Amino acid sequence: SFVKVAQSVEGLKGKDVSLYCEMSGTAPFQITWFKDKKPLMESRKYKMVGESSSTTLHVIGIEPSDVGEYECKVSNSVGSDTCHASSPIIKLTNITVILGEEVTLMATVKGSEPITVSWIFASYKYNITTTESSCILECLSTDDKESAGKYSCQVSNDAGKDTTEAVVSILEPPYFLEKMEPMEVTAGDAVCLKCQVAGTPEIKVSWFKADGKVRSSPTCKLEYSKGVACLKLSKATKADVGEYTCKTSVMLSSAEAKTPPSFPKKITSVQETEGQPIRFECRVAGSSPIEVSWQKDGKPLTHGADFSMLYDDNTAVLEISRGEMRHSGEYTCVATNGVGSASCRAKLTLQGL
Repeated sequence: SFVKVAQSVEGLKGKDVSLYCEMSGTAPFQITWFKDKKPLMESRKYKMVGESSSTTLHVIGIEPSDVGEYECKVSNSVGSDTCHASSPIIKLTNITVILGEEVTLMATVKGSEPITVSWIFASYKYNITTTESSCILECLSTDDKESAGKYSCQVSNDAGKDTTEAVVSILEPPYFLEKMEPMEVTAGDAVCLKCQVAGTPEIKVSWFKADGKVRSSPTCKLEYSKGVACLKLSKATKADVGEYTCKTSVMLSSAEAKTPPSFPKKITSVQETEGQPIRFECRVAGSSPIEVSWQKDGKPLTHGADFSMLYDDNTAVLEISRGEMRHSGEYTCVATNGVGSASCRAKLTLQGL
């Protein structure tokens, strides 16, 4: 039996979370972890650590697809017990972008429907999308820095409410207040090429001569302080003659606005005579990469003699070469990417000859 059961956890997208249980009874124990009633295997996504009277499931780099119901089953020679834990809830995470770029904030949602979602930071420049398990705010423009600040997403139902927050910071691209001027010097003189830069820190400054990058050396010093970039030559020589370029950039990787999957065209129910070929087809939209899977009556399907599955050019197809009565049931197409998932369902009804 369990003396300490796994508790619900929450974390930021991309971070690791852990579910921990303690058990009592007669060893040895056999321990199995489940997600949505399906057993989990040790992998890059799931790390399972067991000790004499405890077990921990580590979920690596949580994503919206990790939302679900987790169970730990422990058994020995005289019985078994199971404990349940809610899925990792992904909270909003702070984000920094360059002025003019789009911003997407996303959090997962879990609870009894109906669920009300509200965003605090209203403006005409935002698109709001709510899927089965996530709420998404897309900022269409950050041209005027007004989009910077704290954002809050609140979800509520009859049982209560929860709020998650994130701070959006906007960096201004660097620009030159004072540019370099051509210089003529005598061989052996000290030289200082100087320009003044403005923009949001942190700014990275690089120097180039012709097509090559200039690096610091005993005779060449590169300095950047308080918005002033300097290239200093202790003694100019003929080899130093040429065109110099100072380039600036913001020390930030670009933020990519992503959208969860959706179905512009869903699969439709089919009625067919036994022995005839069956085809389900749907169109999928959303940010790549998208993974598509199929289920029959809630159980995953695999490519084989009965089923042929294809996903190409945003079109997902499931084919049955020869329909049999055992193929009747409800079919589900599930599309998943890094920011969410979506599904559509249809029934297959087969009639005898």
